[in-house]
Formats: sequence, C-alpha cells, structure tokens
Amino acid sequence: MNHQRIKCILLGLCFTAVALSPLRCSRWESTRWIRDTGDMAEVIMPCLTTAVILLRDDWAIFPHWLVACAATTLSVSLLKHAIPARRPGGGQHSFPSGHTATAFLSACFLLLRYGSRWGLLLLWAGFVGFSRIYSHSHYLRDVLAGALIGSACACLSGFIWRKLLRCFATYQKD
Repeated sequence: MNHQRIKCILLGLCFTAVALSPLRCSRWESTRWIRDTGDMAEVIMPCLTTAVILLRDDWAIFPHWLVACAATTLSVSLLKHAIPARRPGGGQHSFPSGHTATAFLSACFLLLRYGSRWGLLLLWAGFVGFSRIYSHSHYLRDVLAGALIGSACACLSGFIWRKLLRCFATYQKD
C-alpha cells in the first residue's frame, strides 16, 4: 500500500471521528456547552494534529506522533490506576486529567514541529482544562498534571522514538 492511499484512509478516519464527536455529548444545554466543548476537543485536537501531519506529507514525524500518543495514554492510564483520587463530583480515577493531557499533547506537538503560529492551540488546550474543572470532573491539580504529561510527551517523543529504534536495532543484532 502506498503513502497516498494510507494518507487518504487516515484522513478519512480523522474526519469521521471529528464528525461523530458531537454524538459523545449528551445535549446542548446552556449550562453544559463548556463541558461538551471540552469533551469534543479530546477527539478533535488529536485528529487535527494527525490531519496536519498527513496533509503536509510529513511522514518522518508520524512515528514520533504515534509514540507521543502512546506515551501520553500509557502515562495517564498508569497514574489513574496507581493514585486513588476521587473526582469532585464523585467517581474514581481523577488524577490526572486525560482530556487535558490529550489537548496539551496535540497543541505542543504542533507548536514544536510547525512553529509559533500553532501556539494559539495552547489556548484551546487551556480551555479544555478549564472545562474539566468547570464541569466538576477534575481538580486543578488533575488538570495541571494532565497538561504537564501531555506537554512532556510532546517534547520527549523524538527522544523516546530514538531510544525505541536503538532498542529494536540491538534486539535484531542478537
């Protein structure tokens, strides 16, 4: 399968996810729009990042993006299950905020790769964090930890990717 066909398939999946993301939201009441917009951004921001990478034909950075996504997901999941923090509105697995981690991962990744004009996405990521506090889903500490995890994974994805390549190269030599 060539790059053009893979690109079309991935772009189709991204745009389908973006188109279906409003279905995740319960209903559009005036008091819930902040929470629902933050919920949709968890899907839209990574899809936007993937689409930008694909539309720019930046295949060299695509593995870094996948590693950054995996590292963020793994970090958030491990911390959620290791630290028994309760949510402000009830429920478990409050620490850290996965929505905020995903938003900051996407914003920082685009900012670092393609320059300062993508810096406005940090405002959107900050809004996602605000929406998690506003909806009583997370405390400030959860949101700050999510922002730190997402930003760190975006910054460290190249380092992690190079380490993985070395690991596999060493494994294949043995």
